[in-house]
Amino acid sequence: MRDLRQGLEQLGERVEVAPDAFERLERARRRHERNRRITAGVVAMLVAIAGSLVAFSAFRGGSGVQPGGGGSGFFALWPEQTSEGLAAAQEGVDEGDPDLAWRADPMKIAERFALEKLQWPAVTVTEAEGYDPSIDGRIDLDIAVPAGTSCDQIVSGVTCPTTKETLTLTRLGRPDGLWSVVQVSSDDLALPLAPGQEVASGTTIELPTTLPEGEKVAMGVSYFTTCDGALEEFIPVSGAKLEFVVPHVRDGCVGYVYVMTPKGAAGAFPVGGFLFADGPGYGSVDYLVDEIAAVPVSFTSGTTPGHSDVAEFTCDGTGTISPASLAVDAQADGVHIAVTNTADEAISFTVGSLESPSYVVGGDGADPGVRKETVWQLPPGDADVSCRLVSAAGIDTSPMAALRVEDPTDSYVPIGMTCPTSGQVSGYAENAAGFEGDPVEVARQHLSGLEFDDTVERAGYAKSEQPMVRVVRGGDVVATATFIDDGQGGWLLDTLDACVNVLIGWSEEVTGVSGPMGSANPPTAWEGLCDSARQGDSPHHGADLQVTGRDFDFDTSCLIAPAGRPLTIVFSNLDGGVPRNISVYPLTPYLRECIVTGTDPGAVDDLRDPLFSGDMVTGVDEVVYELGPLEPGEYYFEDVVHPTANGVLVVE
Repeated sequence: MRDLRQGLEQLGERVEVAPDAFERLERARRRHERNRRITAGVVAMLVAIAGSLVAFSAFRGGSGVQPGGGGSGFFALWPEQTSEGLAAAQEGVDEGDPDLAWRADPMKIAERFALEKLQWPAVTVTEAEGYDPSIDGRIDLDIAVPAGTSCDQIVSGVTCPTTKETLTLTRLGRPDGLWSVVQVSSDDLALPLAPGQEVASGTTIELPTTLPEGEKVAMGVSYFTTCDGALEEFIPVSGAKLEFVVPHVRDGCVGYVYVMTPKGAAGAFPVGGFLFADGPGYGSVDYLVDEIAAVPVSFTSGTTPGHSDVAEFTCDGTGTISPASLAVDAQADGVHIAVTNTADEAISFTVGSLESPSYVVGGDGADPGVRKETVWQLPPGDADVSCRLVSAAGIDTSPMAALRVEDPTDSYVPIGMTCPTSGQVSGYAENAAGFEGDPVEVARQHLSGLEFDDTVERAGYAKSEQPMVRVVRGGDVVATATFIDDGQGGWLLDTLDACVNVLIGWSEEVTGVSGPMGSANPPTAWEGLCDSARQGDSPHHGADLQVTGRDFDFDTSCLIAPAGRPLTIVFSNLDGGVPRNISVYPLTPYLRECIVTGTDPGAVDDLRDPLFSGDMVTGVDEVVYELGPLEPGEYYFEDVVHPTANGVLVVE
């Protein structure tokens, strides 16, 4: 349900000229965060969608065979996504479930693969030439679109695929187990990899092909585990072969390498990481697959090429950035990235950390023929870099290059903020004078609300041109301040971020460090949150509750209900044409802060297991939810499509 909320919310943002949509294997979700914080630029929805759909549980554990290469666990493309899924399907087939009978028939699996994954309108399935039936537990099948079939209903104006695909299927789990597709190849495309083979970051995969010289083919990697580094590139045929460099990826990531030639409508582009997502109907977006090769593998970090003190990238006239993957050693002042513009017009380029949305992201530009070197405050770990022609308009579908930031001297001090924050950006008149001295000491003197046992210390890189200072309280980072040079030997506050409900601010006067602030239990917005719900005949108090949704919010942030009794919530959605719901979760301290501030908690573990997930209702309309009985306590509720609409359910 969280994925549904994110998808609907981000689709609405796209219509309004803004960012994200379901995330491209975590990377495009961060691309959204990066663009939202810089320019509110638009990120390709389709690229983003793939991220949410393939970030599945690890392809690990369970009783599986290992077709092909090594590695632990089992390796398959479809229809299995987890060992648990295999076990559940096997149990259903053993019990005679008619809806799962096709899982025991390799011919039916091949047929569904073509219709549901490749988006073909019709298919013929035959035994592949050279198939050896004596190899127990394996079968090779050819699939093809029947001659004379029309594909206009899939993509208008294109001819149907005319070549055949070969599927290799094996039994999984036990000698008489279910069949699954473990490898795909075609007449012109066949990957030189075996299922389960270990593939290291930085490996160059060479694929011989009979496709015409110069034809561009989509080639990339995707994951069945939650891993960064997914990448898809358009690679031209050169010298009767294709070459692809595997991006940086952590050890133990399980996924697949793929290459395909899609047939698409004008403006459509492939997202191969979308193909093997779980469930029917997710085979492609605005295109059908012509030829394809894919192999499930186990990725290792290996050695990322290009390791140096400066990451050197090149952007060309198509908005393509190369190389596809680099590593760089952070310096004392930050991470040095150089971008050379070989286009005949100006480019813009953006850099973003994949470690946390709270870390710095930003953009810059370069004129034609110019090499632009900039320094970024990226934390160690995975990042990305992309470029775009300034004249380009519409949805940003630029490829991204993977960047691995290393910190060999352990000089980086993490920002480390994990709480919902509020911030301020300072503005100064020209030639404004700052405060002289070390930035840490300036912070100690001018941050108001510091407590006697707070630790004030340098964060980020020690010699950054924009020093950052963090405040640590009780082991948690509760505030960060960034400073800029006033040009006269002093420091001006640039930005200040603090956890909500933490009373830390900035003062032009010297404040020093105070003792513990206020009483042991200072009044907060939380204490008065349920006052109105307790008064009179409030519709927000009792076993039969009423909630109204309007303007993407609720008419209350507090519901009070009796313990040990079934409850009903009549939810009236007054936002016309907008899907909304109410879901209930255990309350955590983090979610409590989100209620007080009306903050979107984001996709956090706190919201992994709802106690109750209400059906969507598209306004203007009404739905009656039945839930409970619930144990006494406090619970969190929200609209998963518009999570800034949230509150507390008090059961007493």
